[in-house]
Amino acid sequence: MTIIMASAVGACAADAPGTAPEPAVRVIVRFKPIVADPLDPDFLARLANTVRVKRIDAIRPMSGDAYVLQVACIDPRGSRADDPCASALARLGAADAVLSVEVDRRERHQ
Repeated sequence: MTIIMASAVGACAADAPGTAPEPAVRVIVRFKPIVADPLDPDFLARLANTVRVKRIDAIRPMSGDAYVLQVACIDPRGSRADDPCASALARLGAADAVLSVEVDRRERHQ
């Protein structure tokens, strides 16, 4: 398992107008071969429950059996970590189905 973190909170998304932004991070994840369909909504819901985050949304597949996912970092069970996204990524990287996790950083070529 590999976890690469650099500025874990990459993006914040508000649930509704007038509400505080919810910490979220876009990550690139590689899964172990035991995962039949990493983009299956039921699998992602179970994974979110396992790693104690509010939600994991599929963004897109990548080459090399990697997937871009959006992780809503808040622990619905009420844990208040100083950096909820760093804690969430550590738990995601430790999940049985996961080979590696890294923050999706947008590269700008000049």
